[in-house]
Amino acid sequence: MELNEEETLPKTMLRIDRVCSSGKPSQWWSRCFQGFSALLGRSSRRRFARWWRTRILVIDDDAELRATLDQTLKSTGYDVLLAANAQAGLDLYRRQPADLVITDIFMPEKEGLETIIELRREFPEVAIIAMTGQPTASALLSAARGLGAVQTIAKPFQPEELLRVVEEVLARRA
Repeated sequence: MELNEEETLPKTMLRIDRVCSSGKPSQWWSRCFQGFSALLGRSSRRRFARWWRTRILVIDDDAELRATLDQTLKSTGYDVLLAANAQAGLDLYRRQPADLVITDIFMPEKEGLETIIELRREFPEVAIIAMTGQPTASALLSAARGLGAVQTIAKPFQPEELLRVVEEVLARRA
């Protein structure tokens, strides 16, 4: 529901109110949120979504990189969950689903590609960003996309580049 130039705000609010008040009470909040979200427009929705604290799970065995990603993402308004390995990340996601998962490809015990496969099998709608810094990065990142990663990023990367990729992935989900 986009706001036309000819349509006034009060008419739109009445339409939203009609949509919100019809149907089952359990669906009330969802319908109201969708109506207001459409009214606000795409750029405002992103700011509004941050108010709702979009949750991002970071899975990486490198403690320094995890800390950097945590700080970068939190400074932009995201709620961040951290896991030091793939199994811990999968367990954490099962307990606290996230809007986005960022996973490294090379990790001890369970590789990132295995993690992507398992996440995709259990949670088909999950958005995944795969990252790696290996010399064969382009082939690995291509394989990650083939297995279900929505986006990929090669290390090293600048914080602005990561945030751009995160915004792109989250915008596709909205």
